[in-house]
Amino acid sequence: MQRLVRPLLLFLWIAAISAGICTEAHAQRGKLTKVPVNTRSANPKGYIEYLPPNYVSTKKYPVLYWMHGLEGVGSGTSSSLDKLMSQQISNWLKSNDVDLIILVPQDASGYWNGSNSIARFVEWAKVYYRSSIDLNQQHMAGLSSGGYGIRDFIVGNSATYKAFSTFTPMSTNLDGAVGRASQIVSNNQYVWIHQGKNDVTPNQLASVASFHNAVYRLDSRRSRLTAYLNLGHGAWDKVYNGTGRTSAQVTGTQSGTTYYNWTMSDPNRDWFGWLLSHPKTGAAPPPASGTAPTGIALSNTSVGSGAGAGTVVGSISANGTAPVTTTLVSGAYDNAKFRVANNQLTVASSLAGRSTYTIQLQAANGTGSVRQAFTISVGQSSNGTTYTISPNPVAGNNLNITPQADDVFFNAILVLDPAGVVRARYINVPGQKGVPLTFPFDMTPGMYTLQIWRRYASMETMRVVKQ
Repeated sequence: MQRLVRPLLLFLWIAAISAGICTEAHAQRGKLTKVPVNTRSANPKGYIEYLPPNYVSTKKYPVLYWMHGLEGVGSGTSSSLDKLMSQQISNWLKSNDVDLIILVPQDASGYWNGSNSIARFVEWAKVYYRSSIDLNQQHMAGLSSGGYGIRDFIVGNSATYKAFSTFTPMSTNLDGAVGRASQIVSNNQYVWIHQGKNDVTPNQLASVASFHNAVYRLDSRRSRLTAYLNLGHGAWDKVYNGTGRTSAQVTGTQSGTTYYNWTMSDPNRDWFGWLLSHPKTGAAPPPASGTAPTGIALSNTSVGSGAGAGTVVGSISANGTAPVTTTLVSGAYDNAKFRVANNQLTVASSLAGRSTYTIQLQAANGTGSVRQAFTISVGQSSNGTTYTISPNPVAGNNLNITPQADDVFFNAILVLDPAGVVRARYINVPGQKGVPLTFPFDMTPGMYTLQIWRRYASMETMRVVKQ
């Protein structure tokens, strides 16, 4: 008997291992299904249903509603749903998985309005998927005219709308919702707008910037605007697949609009991560390993004499967890003479009459910010500089002036405080090319002006910041 039992046990053991290997090799994928109109508990719209891998109907999942544009219009029949199945997020989900329920309804007009609006479908879905949908994680995305549906949803301010966590309008127009910006804040909601910089009327960049600015002014955490360079009407193709992270974008603050630079180092990794990090109730978790910027670098700090508006001074960079936004601090120093766009410092108005200008830059991310001053020299170049001044800003109690030419003699160097009062005076100082002259600069923090008289030269001025 034992001779029979042992081979049988061995056989069962091998069979069990084989079954386990087979299960591992064929792990369940997410499932896409066409659901024609009025075929499931009187569903008011036909739709594409995506259920995540190893879906369990009694487990709670975040839900994303994806609203198509005019190219997806249809009656919701099985044949018309083929159009949605073969494009955009549905097509991408055929070979990619996410841990959300995604519903892609089809609209007969494409504008998601009237008696059969998106709200009616959402209310139906909350009942049909009541055991599966996490009502704390409801999200909506709309492209082109689908974004108009989001706009109308915001304007309507219904109980159905208020229950959503995030909205992602893409290549659309939000002008009609500008007056409702405060609702986003009061309803604890978040918006991330994706737009092509070259999109045209009625979906030009300006048609979403006003809404973004209105929300951003109330609470900068509530709205992001990512604008893609060299792109027209097709920003949605940068979102669900994450290709926007490696696409050229508008950066920094331009004409009063602050853009969100989406990169591979984004703390939420991809768009789906951003959705999930913003539940309806409770604060959003902080970015993983978020580090505030602590330093700013400017690649160049000199321009030619008479530099006019538009002249590029240099590129700006900062450390800290991306995305980091760099701006000129409003009202500081000589900032009105300059502009920051696409992480470049440019001249805003002609630089004439002075040899130096001082600016203050700020770098900020969701964790913190840092400010740093720089002095921009005018009319000096590598082969024509008579002397250099360092450090500027002054961090210690000494200032160095280094002649960069032969026979440099300083008749007088005066240090004036912001009120124009002379705080220090140095008379008849000879210089030697390349040898720093060190002067005491034990001043209180602030911006000072050096008046420099050299033999055979007119008076020159230099702005110096003491930190």
